[in-house]
Amino acid sequence: MDDTELLMMIKADPETGVSRLMDSYMGLVVSVVRGRLSSIGSKEDIEDCVSGVFAEFYRGIDAFSPEKGTVKALLCSIAKHRASTAYVRKLRSAGDIPIEDAADEPADASPSAEELAVAAERRKALIAAIDALGEPDRSVIIRKYYLRESSTSIAKRLSMTVSAVDTRSHRALRKLRKALEGKIDE
Repeated sequence: MDDTELLMMIKADPETGVSRLMDSYMGLVVSVVRGRLSSIGSKEDIEDCVSGVFAEFYRGIDAFSPEKGTVKALLCSIAKHRASTAYVRKLRSAGDIPIEDAADEPADASPSAEELAVAAERRKALIAAIDALGEPDRSVIIRKYYLRESSTSIAKRLSMTVSAVDTRSHRALRKLRKALEGKIDE
């Protein structure tokens, strides 16, 4: 079932459509949320965040357009945003926010449908640029910046040295910046 059919199903029969949406994307959303919250959040925190992702998607469904991006990309964006918000709030409630995480806290206002559509378009360009890097740079970037693996872990998985992982990461980021100039920062 493609995105258009799924959206039509959700609009025609919300219970069945959302159930189908969750069947298709639950694992992905849980993985994104757990990747950010597992070190600080409880199982209930993760479950609350995941259910919030699907609720937010449903509330903004009328503004979503498959021409601007995919359901998968939008769900990942919402999941990352909500998980980052929950992560920072947990740290703040504990009274300990590392400086590198302070910038992760989003503004109190939820993004508009237009902002979400623009973000989905930017993610699409970023994913295409990452795919164009080729291997092993593609794997290094995904593991380091999306899966948040350490350079040591990536080196072991890809049979590389830690310095090779760091060098490839640095060079790949430079290539991405150049490839995305004007596409992301509009």
